[in-house]
Amino acid sequence: MSSNQMITSLNYFSNNQTCQLFYANLTAVTFEWDPTSSLIYTNQSTIFSAIKMTTSTTVSTTTTSVPPCNVTACRTRIQSYIAQNWTYDTINFPECNGCSRANFSNFPSDWSNRWYIQNFYIYSSSSVDCVGNPYIGDLAFCQKACLTDITCVGFSRAKNALNTDSTAECYLKSNITVSRIYNSTTWQTVAFNTTT
Repeated sequence: MSSNQMITSLNYFSNNQTCQLFYANLTAVTFEWDPTSSLIYTNQSTIFSAIKMTTSTTVSTTTTSVPPCNVTACRTRIQSYIAQNWTYDTINFPECNGCSRANFSNFPSDWSNRWYIQNFYIYSSSSVDCVGNPYIGDLAFCQKACLTDITCVGFSRAKNALNTDSTAECYLKSNITVSRIYNSTTWQTVAFNTTT
């Protein structure tokens, strides 16, 4: 088989080992459903499939575009509500479109996957430290403290501190400046990734 068009999906019939091919730029496809067939997508993008049960079965395929989470805008809006001690639901914030839902006083739960560990320590100074250092708590506490302070980009914490150690110190940082970084055998920096 050869084709000059991009194949977006195929319907394979196992009983007679044949295929039905679907090409790019199609927004809907209708065909008879055979219980021995499988619809296979070659495109891994966001695709919604719905099977409508009537006297005949219809499969509709629609490509939808979900906006990426604007972490910085959403974080700023959440932080402003937390600072005022106001309740919120991020579903009501246009800045949080595309982000996971969160309620007072939390941030989207999937943001816990946005932290990454850097094997360096950032020297303390007024140009890189957030107000209130040191913070004392487990890793989740330090992450939330950093997210709540809109100037925070990460924090330094002892390498040997367990994630559950509620007595560990963390030093929130507003800037990761190369001139203030040094390698350490005892400290590391946990940074927040704001890019999508």
